[in-house]
Amino acid sequence: SLGSLAGNACADGLDQIRIGTAHRALFDIAADGDRIYAVGAIGTVLSSSDGGATWVTEPSDSDLALLGVAASATNQLAVGQTGLILRRNGEGHWERVATDTDQRLMAVDVADDGVAVAVGSFGAMLRSADGGRSWTSVSNDWESMVDDGFEPHLYGVQALPGGVFCVVGEYGLVLRSEDHGQSWHKTHGGEASLFAVPI
Repeated sequence: SLGSLAGNACADGLDQIRIGTAHRALFDIAADGDRIYAVGAIGTVLSSSDGGATWVTEPSDSDLALLGVAASATNQLAVGQTGLILRRNGEGHWERVATDTDQRLMAVDVADDGVAVAVGSFGAMLRSADGGRSWTSVSNDWESMVDDGFEPHLYGVQALPGGVFCVVGEYGLVLRSEDHGQSWHKTHGGEASLFAVPI
């Protein structure tokens, strides 16, 4: 075993210096001008105020993995495991916001007017009209959108001008909302999963 091997090595006059590789994976990044945020494992939040030249760790209210982050001039949001949503307050601390889902949230985006949409596993979709302070679930008619009515994993969301949002996910799914994320219609379907909406 590893333990007995290490013990034998020490007994043979070798000093154990380090076992394993210390690291924290980062899963997403978002920017508003020169201000950049990156999120990852164990509730990690990093921020840069100089376009990525230097970074600092910001305190978060969780040790769960954060999988998505969004930033606008006035609102910064992060999402992750078990329905977790964090919102950055004025002091630079990320505070937990109540949600009514325990599904893993994969992505979030926020428009300049403060409307935000978060998406995740098994069709989870949440909407906020107040910059992420409060959230409500969005129901979709998956039977009309996906073969056999499966609730697809949703992987990416993007806010666009004019109250438009786009979401992508499993089965080549592309959803579009033209009313600030209140209602959605399918614009594409296929086989391969889609993971992001580039702009």
